[in-house]
Amino acid sequence: MNVAQGFLKGFVPGIVQNFLSGQGLRTAALGSFSRWMTIGGCLLVFVVNLLCAPPALADRPLSENSDYLAASQALNQLTAERQQKQNAGEAIPEPLESQIEQLTAQTFALESGETWGQCENTSGQVVGVYGPEPDDVDNYRYNAGLYFLANGETTAIEWDCEGVLIPKGTKAIATLPDGTNQEFTGLAALKVADGTRVTISQDPEGQLTLSTAPTAAVNTSKAKWPLPSLSQKVINQRPLDAPTLTTDD
Repeated sequence: MNVAQGFLKGFVPGIVQNFLSGQGLRTAALGSFSRWMTIGGCLLVFVVNLLCAPPALADRPLSENSDYLAASQALNQLTAERQQKQNAGEAIPEPLESQIEQLTAQTFALESGETWGQCENTSGQVVGVYGPEPDDVDNYRYNAGLYFLANGETTAIEWDCEGVLIPKGTKAIATLPDGTNQEFTGLAALKVADGTRVTISQDPEGQLTLSTAPTAAVNTSKAKWPLPSLSQKVINQRPLDAPTLTTDD
């Protein structure tokens, strides 16, 4: 039955019903028409909202991903630098090739839909990592959640490890693509770029070492990330709640 048939089937009997209940013919017709107009209006609003509403789970386009934009810009610059050296007959330094390879891998991962970071903990201790906001907390006041990753574990696929917490009084060394080191001192939060995997280990002096350089130390007040003043001793006692490859099996 199409809309017109449904209208006639409901509209005409509606007039008769209203008329038999004591209303005049004109009043009965107007009453039935008014009810059908109300139903039609509601259906129209529903259809418009259905057509115009954006998909709730749509992925953010790469043109809005700051990590992708930064990696693409750096890759273009370094590729141009390598081409200049090749044209001049110069040898290509190994650090330059390493940087280009890492950025190529990162941009490929992002273009392939891997718009999340991954963290691996081989430090021998529990590591605090940042991820999505918790689903089961009402009125959560931060834009990221703080979780705790056990030694020997790697965060789950498609679970975005957004950063690493450097505990109070702890130093961290990040190895840059050019082979140099960048040092951070806790208390600090370090951002992990989308499309990269960072391995957190510990050197003999007790410093945390990150295999991939973070994009930056996070301004936690501006980014609205939690930054509790925790020592490594306290972190080692926290419940282990970061989703991992093991827990996803």
